[in-house]
Amino acid sequence: MAFTHEGAIDNVQILGISDMLPLLPITYYPLPITHHPLPIPHSPFPIPHSPFPIPHSPFPIPHSL
Repeated sequence: MAFTHEGAIDNVQILGISDMLPLLPITYYPLPITHHPLPIPHSPFPIPHSPFPIPHSPFPIPHSL
């Protein structure tokens, strides 16, 4: 059951990240967001457009927790 529970949490987090992209990065990466405050309000998905490793490593984010 532990494996199933963990898997469910990972799936939920991965899906939630897509909806809460601007929310999670702000808490996890407040530096890049502060550096790029313009593209955030202009575009709802500034993270994937940014060259930072945030969009390239969406899985390691929940693993770090």
